Amino acid sequence: MAKELSHFYLNIVLLNGSEVVKDQVKEKAGTGVFGKVLGGAAAKVISDEKLLAKLTETLEEKLEETMDEMGLHLKFVKVFSKKSLSSFRVNLHEIQKEVLLMKSRGEEFAKAYSQLLGSLMALGLEDKLPTLDEKVNEKVQSKLMEQLEVQIPAKLSENGVKCSVSVLSPAEQADYFFDTLQMVC
Repeated sequence: MAKELSHFYLNIVLLNGSEVVKDQVKEKAGTGVFGKVLGGAAAKVISDEKLLAKLTETLEEKLEETMDEMGLHLKFVKVFSKKSLSSFRVNLHEIQKEVLLMKSRGEEFAKAYSQLLGSLMALGLEDKLPTLDEKVNEKVQSKLMEQLEVQIPAKLSENGVKCSVSVLSPAEQADYFFDTLQMVC
């Protein structure tokens, strides 16, 4: 297994689980009395925990696939799931900077970055490359964390799912986790 570059935590709190279940049943069974009865029954049988498990499984697959295409190789590891809270450790294994820069900033920017690396080597400043690499990795992770926190709730809301998403550094995770756990349990 590849050595990870860094990690952070992705926390999802489902805010409207029973509503989502009722809406899905109504969609299939209709809005009449039968649909309402089935919706109510399904909401009692299908817990937030079960709904969140299915939701996060799909989310993991889609995110890993999308990130791979962007040149970000990461792995989501579910570290906790109870009631309406799921927490993942997100391990960032590799950043293919050329692919990422090409997809996110365009060909011209990717070429300029490549030229910068070549210039540092031509000037005999190879010792600066690890520092540059570390700074770029930090910037990429920071931007990724910001984007996940904004994009996941937006995408899920398109399907009627309301959730709260917090993406945190390891130093911030414990306080958030225990505070949130007290609220949901």
